Amino acid sequence: MNKKLVYSSVIIGIIIVLISIHSYNEILLPLYAITYVGIITSIVNHSTTNNLAKYIDRFIMGLIAIVYIYYGLYICDTTWCKIITLSIIFIMIMTYFSSKFIANKIISTNIHLITHLLSLVLFLFMIYIFYYDSGS
Repeated sequence: MNKKLVYSSVIIGIIIVLISIHSYNEILLPLYAITYVGIITSIVNHSTTNNLAKYIDRFIMGLIAIVYIYYGLYICDTTWCKIITLSIIFIMIMTYFSSKFIANKIISTNIHLITHLLSLVLFLFMIYIFYYDSGS
């Protein structure tokens, strides 16, 4: 169990759920759904040492990356928007992998926390682009 990552998943999850309730749109329903599943698998994964939970969480995070890439390319009207979306996803993947190669547990956890924070940034960016930049 990693308490910092559990708390991070719960807090960021609550923020994402509240934002998605406030900004609900049917077009974004698959984005919300896969994000909610990711929040749940993240909480379960970081709450236990179960390998099945870990691999399910990693699989869901891969699906989430695909869904976010699709939405980023679908709702972004400009090249810059697409570049920002893909860059955030790339940085998230790199911070996740780098956290796995650092022997110091505290530093590793803190780098993984950055990945969690970037998931919130990416979600907020998707909502912003959908409502304020794409003319929806």
